Amino acid sequence: MPFCVFAICVVCYCAVASTEVIYKDDKVTVTETLHSYFPFSAHAGISDTISIKVFGKTYKDVRGWQPYYLEIPGTNWILFVTGPDHNGSGNAVVHLVNLNTKEEKHLRAYDSHIGSNICPREKQTERRFEKIESVTTNEVVISAGFLDRRYRYYLNLAKPEFEKEEGVEPDPIFKGRTNIYVWPQGIVPKR
Repeated sequence: MPFCVFAICVVCYCAVASTEVIYKDDKVTVTETLHSYFPFSAHAGISDTISIKVFGKTYKDVRGWQPYYLEIPGTNWILFVTGPDHNGSGNAVVHLVNLNTKEEKHLRAYDSHIGSNICPREKQTERRFEKIESVTTNEVVISAGFLDRRYRYYLNLAKPEFEKEEGVEPDPIFKGRTNIYVWPQGIVPKR
């Protein structure tokens, strides 16, 4: 006679969240929320979310480090980027906010690295930086670098849209070679 055993496994989680201000100036307030999950088992987890608040509006998954935004020279605009970093989700969005009028522009940047290397001016080095390279009436060009990688991002303000990312990276397989690429609209081309 066959013998069957059915088991029901129930895992309960206790979630604890704590939020603290990690950066604040006269333009933005940045918070970090730590979510701790404690299952009644041998495993536990922690995740965090960095959010930026501008004029009372909160944006989650902000990229970079303090101050988390770039000021666009000669304008009253700031730029910051949201979306999980380097996960291939295609969710990068460039946000432009006019500090005088509160006007907002949101440019989808898909898989782009933009915003990942924003950091304080005093901590920028030749090997880690993200800065506004040039500004015209219709275009903002941003240059960035991390270790031996270099990026350039083009934002069309007239449309508005994220035009492209240009990158120069060392080839991970063939040492001494360099990969040069262009991602139109920040989209990684299908192979």
